[in-house]
Amino acid sequence: MSIRIRFAFEGDELDAQIQRGQYGFWASHCEAVMPDGAGIRYDDEVEGWYPTRAEDSWLRQLTVDIPATRVQAQKFYVFLGHQIGKPYDMRGLAGVQCHVEHHKQDRWSCAHLLYAALLAAGILRSAPRELFKVTVRDLMIAIGALVELPEPEERPRASVS
Repeated sequence: MSIRIRFAFEGDELDAQIQRGQYGFWASHCEAVMPDGAGIRYDDEVEGWYPTRAEDSWLRQLTVDIPATRVQAQKFYVFLGHQIGKPYDMRGLAGVQCHVEHHKQDRWSCAHLLYAALLAAGILRSAPRELFKVTVRDLMIAIGALVELPEPEERPRASVS
């Protein structure tokens, strides 16, 4: 059994530009892939985290399967299920970029949400003191300590719809 996480760089969105500019890192987004194939993503239309189908808007993508017991996978997905509908922590993301604390306890960034879910499942065993400051890069480094990370898939810009 495994838990699947997808990292992606989606292009020209503001958060992608911030992540890339601040950290010089290729990925700007991460999401859990649910057993039915849907990703847990922030949906701007409803202003909350919801399972949605990937939009194929990515330019670069890396999918990682993390080995897990049945119990760990269940804890991971149950934790995520309890976060459905909660808002994105845009103030927290801006605070991390500006090195000030603006995090709200009931909100999540994509990396913060997945790191917390992996902790709840017992996959990751330690957390930074300020978990809300976890970036996509930090999450990938933590996962890379557990499994070998393949090279990301790339797609020419012309083929992005």
